[in-house]
Amino acid sequence: MLYLERMVVAVARRFLYDGNNQYNRQRFVDQITPIFEDAVQGDGILRYAIRCDDELNTPEVIDNNEMHCLIGVVPVKTMEWIVCNFVIGNQSADVTELVQT
Repeated sequence: MLYLERMVVAVARRFLYDGNNQYNRQRFVDQITPIFEDAVQGDGILRYAIRCDDELNTPEVIDNNEMHCLIGVVPVKTMEWIVCNFVIGNQSADVTELVQT
Protein backbone atom coordinates (compact mmCIF):
# COMPACT_ATOMS: atom_id res chain seq x y z
CA MET A 1 0.00 0.00 0.00
CA LEU A 2 2.85 2.39 0.74
CA TYR A 3 4.29 1.71 -2.70
CA LEU A 4 0.96 2.48 -4.37
CA GLU A 5 0.65 5.69 -2.39
CA ARG A 6 4.17 6.82 -3.30
CA MET A 7 3.59 6.08 -6.98
CA VAL A 8 0.28 7.98 -7.08
CA VAL A 9 1.85 10.95 -5.30
CA ALA A 10 4.68 10.97 -7.86
CA VAL A 11 2.17 11.10 -10.72
CA ALA A 12 0.04 13.69 -8.94
CA ARG A 13 3.01 16.03 -8.58
CA ARG A 14 3.32 16.20 -12.36
CA PHE A 15 -0.25 17.51 -12.56
CA LEU A 16 0.16 20.38 -10.10
CA TYR A 17 -0.74 23.73 -11.63
CA ASP A 18 -2.42 22.12 -14.66
CA GLY A 19 -5.99 23.10 -15.42
CA ASN A 20 -8.62 21.35 -13.32
CA ASN A 21 -10.82 20.07 -16.12
CA GLN A 22 -12.25 16.76 -17.26
CA TYR A 23 -9.43 16.23 -19.75
CA ASN A 24 -6.65 16.52 -17.14
CA ARG A 25 -8.58 14.49 -14.58
CA GLN A 26 -8.91 11.68 -17.12
CA ARG A 27 -5.21 11.96 -17.98
CA PHE A 28 -4.44 11.56 -14.28
CA VAL A 29 -6.63 8.45 -14.01
CA ASP A 30 -5.10 7.05 -17.20
CA GLN A 31 -1.60 7.46 -15.76
CA ILE A 32 -2.28 5.89 -12.37
CA THR A 33 -4.36 2.97 -13.69
CA PRO A 34 -1.29 0.97 -14.87
CA ILE A 35 0.17 1.26 -11.37
CA PHE A 36 -2.87 -0.51 -9.94
CA GLU A 37 -3.03 -3.00 -12.82
CA ASP A 38 0.58 -3.98 -12.06
CA ALA A 39 -0.32 -4.43 -8.39
CA VAL A 40 -3.20 -6.75 -9.35
CA GLN A 41 -0.94 -8.75 -11.67
CA GLY A 42 1.77 -8.87 -9.02
CA ASP A 43 -0.62 -10.34 -6.44
CA GLY A 44 -0.48 -7.23 -4.24
CA ILE A 45 -4.15 -6.30 -4.48
CA LEU A 46 -7.26 -8.18 -5.57
CA ARG A 47 -9.04 -5.26 -7.22
CA TYR A 48 -9.33 -1.50 -7.25
CA ALA A 49 -11.55 1.32 -8.43
CA ILE A 50 -10.63 4.89 -9.29
CA ARG A 51 -13.12 7.73 -9.35
CA CYS A 52 -12.23 11.25 -10.39
CA ASP A 53 -15.33 12.86 -11.84
CA ASP A 54 -17.39 16.04 -11.90
CA GLU A 55 -19.40 14.90 -8.89
CA LEU A 56 -16.24 14.85 -6.76
CA ASN A 57 -14.80 17.94 -8.39
CA THR A 58 -17.58 20.42 -7.88
CA PRO A 59 -17.17 24.09 -8.77
CA GLU A 60 -16.42 24.77 -5.09
CA VAL A 61 -13.62 22.17 -5.08
CA ILE A 62 -12.19 23.62 -8.28
CA ASP A 63 -12.42 27.16 -6.82
CA ASN A 64 -10.31 25.91 -3.90
CA ASN A 65 -7.62 24.85 -6.43
CA GLU A 66 -8.10 21.19 -5.54
CA MET A 67 -8.70 18.02 -7.48
CA HIS A 68 -10.40 15.16 -5.65
CA CYS A 69 -9.90 11.54 -6.57
CA LEU A 70 -11.17 8.45 -4.74
CA ILE A 71 -9.20 5.22 -4.98
CA GLY A 72 -10.66 2.05 -3.50
CA VAL A 73 -8.34 -0.92 -2.99
CA VAL A 74 -9.01 -4.48 -1.85
CA PRO A 75 -5.68 -5.92 -0.68
CA VAL A 76 -4.66 -9.54 -0.91
CA LYS A 77 -4.85 -11.21 2.48
CA THR A 78 -1.51 -12.52 3.64
CA MET A 79 -0.79 -15.89 5.18
CA GLU A 80 0.06 -15.19 8.79
CA TRP A 81 -0.40 -18.77 9.90
CA ILE A 82 0.13 -22.05 8.10
CA VAL A 83 -1.63 -24.98 9.71
CA CYS A 84 -0.45 -28.49 8.85
CA ASN A 85 -2.11 -31.54 10.32
CA PHE A 86 -0.15 -34.76 10.44
CA VAL A 87 -2.01 -38.06 10.30
CA ILE A 88 0.03 -41.07 11.29
CA GLY A 89 -0.94 -44.46 9.96
CA ASN A 90 0.39 -47.97 10.27
CA GLN A 91 2.65 -49.75 7.77
CA SER A 92 -0.23 -51.04 5.65
CA ALA A 93 -2.12 -47.75 5.51
CA ASP A 94 -2.90 -46.15 2.18
CA VAL A 95 -1.45 -42.64 2.48
CA THR A 96 -4.03 -41.08 0.16
CA GLU A 97 -6.84 -42.38 2.38
CA LEU A 98 -5.15 -40.89 5.44
CA VAL A 99 -5.23 -37.38 4.04
CA GLN A 100 -8.83 -37.58 2.89
CA THR A 101 -10.25 -38.00 6.36
